[in-house]
Amino acid sequence: MIVLSYNVRGLGSSVKLRALRELVLKEKVDMLLLQETKLEEVNQRICNAIWGSDECSWCYKASEGRSGGILCIWQIGKFNILDSCVGSGFVAMRGKIIEQDLECGVVNVYAPCNATDKRRLWMEINQWADRTNSSCLCVAGDFNAIRNSEERQGSANGVSQCRREMDDFNQFIYDLQLVEPPLVGKRFTWYRSGGQASSRLD
Repeated sequence: MIVLSYNVRGLGSSVKLRALRELVLKEKVDMLLLQETKLEEVNQRICNAIWGSDECSWCYKASEGRSGGILCIWQIGKFNILDSCVGSGFVAMRGKIIEQDLECGVVNVYAPCNATDKRRLWMEINQWADRTNSSCLCVAGDFNAIRNSEERQGSANGVSQCRREMDDFNQFIYDLQLVEPPLVGKRFTWYRSGGQASSRLD
């Protein structure tokens, strides 16, 4: 199953919807995990416009005003959802990958910037994973966190604060026994305008 995760930084324009649709079709995506939709409400029309057909199912977390928002869309016949959970910074789904007859958990994350809120988010996802006890787990999204100092440059954050956040994030990855796929192409996934700072956050 091909899963694509993408921080869209707003889904308000038809240009962005069309660009996403072209990406889904080009990469033959089976499941799309979007962060920062900035949408308080998601409907079938929006999902069909992104997917390119009505052969999709979806679940979402509404934005708070124009901040945040998470959307998961998947191909009908590829993934069968059994249950879902919407948390403070994530949408989690337990379901079955139909071709492999494999039950799995999928978590779409849009983490806050605040270190305390992030710590709470890692704990909530961990608790959800313990409850579902899926043999296979995919956690993707915008984590707003780095694993080591080489994944950030130009930041003014204090070293001790940064070290604590890295330790928390690495512990979260260790606790869930996650394996991070290698980054291909660019070194970073986020750039401040002007290029003065960059990080690997996704």
